[in-house]
This record gives sequence, structure tokens and C-alpha cells, in this order.
Amino acid sequence: MTTVINNPPPRDSDSDGGLGILLAAIILIATFLLFLIYGLPLLRLSEENITPQINVPEKIEININQGEEQ
Repeated sequence: MTTVINNPPPRDSDSDGGLGILLAAIILIATFLLFLIYGLPLLRLSEENITPQINVPEKIEININQGEEQ
């Protein structure tokens, strides 16, 4: 009995042309630009809002008398 091996024909190496790499590069650059335009200003605003503002009065009056003495 004969064994037949069906190999697919060789793929033409010029058919792709690096289109996937080009699309990936364009998407990567677009994502980076969007991060620069929108992400960095949002990060800067969030840092300013995180720092608390603490107001400490110059003089504090403390009353240690709990009641009138008899």
C-alpha cells in the first residue's frame, strides 16, 4: 500500500509584506500619543489633588478646668 503525504504548497513570502508589523507599529504610536495627550495631564492633576492642605492655627486655647471648685 502506498503512503501519500499531502504537503501544502509553499507560501509566497512576499504575500504578507510586513503589513502586520506596520499595523502594530501604527497602533503602538497612536496609543503612545494618546497617553501623552490625555494621560500625563490627568496624572499631574491627580498628584495635585492628593496632597492634603492642613491648616494649623497659631494659638490653641486649652481649658483644663472641668468644673467650678467649691
